[in-house]
Amino acid sequence: MSYDYGCWVDDTHHLLVTLFGEASQEERGFLEIVGEGAEARGWGLPLAPANPWGMQARLDRCEDYLRALIARLETAPQSA
Repeated sequence: MSYDYGCWVDDTHHLLVTLFGEASQEERGFLEIVGEGAEARGWGLPLAPANPWGMQARLDRCEDYLRALIARLETAPQSA
């Protein structure tokens, strides 16, 4: 489970950096939720649904964050 979570974090982080740039608001917001380093990649991270820093809680916050980001992009004015 933690391997899949780590792959998801890496892939999502790479996508955000590619789309918005390194040190962008979008990248920083994501890293604030998942953290950085080995723990962010799932090593030693408990599922612990009741723990606010457990894997499930981080996934829930990421879902909310990414949905809000998509909604913002969908309503942004289109450039010519």
